[in-house]
Amino acid sequence: MALVVLAEPLLYTLFQYGKYSPNDVAMASYSLQAYALGLTAFMLIKVLASGFFSRKDMRTPVRVGIIAMVANMGLNVAFVVPLHYYWQVGHAGLALATAASAFLNAGLLLYYLRKQGAYGPSPGWMLFSLRIGVANAVMLLALLASAAYLPTFLVLDWFERAMNLAIFVVAGMLAYIVTLVITGLRLRDLRLQA
Repeated sequence: MALVVLAEPLLYTLFQYGKYSPNDVAMASYSLQAYALGLTAFMLIKVLASGFFSRKDMRTPVRVGIIAMVANMGLNVAFVVPLHYYWQVGHAGLALATAASAFLNAGLLLYYLRKQGAYGPSPGWMLFSLRIGVANAVMLLALLASAAYLPTFLVLDWFERAMNLAIFVVAGMLAYIVTLVITGLRLRDLRLQA
């Protein structure tokens, strides 16, 4: 969530100097936002694939990866064409297709792990997911509220951009952590249960 909201401020702070124009920042931010949407899926693939590798099953992740790759090719066309035609941001369609196919990959890996009886969620996962969802929503609101009070990054020098980006990061982190604590999450809940 934070990477989606902070794509432009981050790119302004890191790259918008010299010949890198504000339009370049805007175009790059669309791709970054689309990739950020798939970040959770990319991490899940890494974790879920390990469940197969530890059982010496190399075929299932490869088959699922091929399905996701073929789906990615179809999604490229499905996303790039309308995004380019209507909004001239077809390049973001490539990133969006990659993110969507990553969710397909992760979903199929989870499906096959459960089908093979190799994975079953522990009690409390639904409550944990709800807490994470609420914390993300509150963090999103905090970031949007911060954006309303901070000047546009286009008119700032590097130091001011870095300081304002730091304000965004701290506001988002505090909102996220405080919400998790208020909803009842404790550090002991994150420890591996034997």
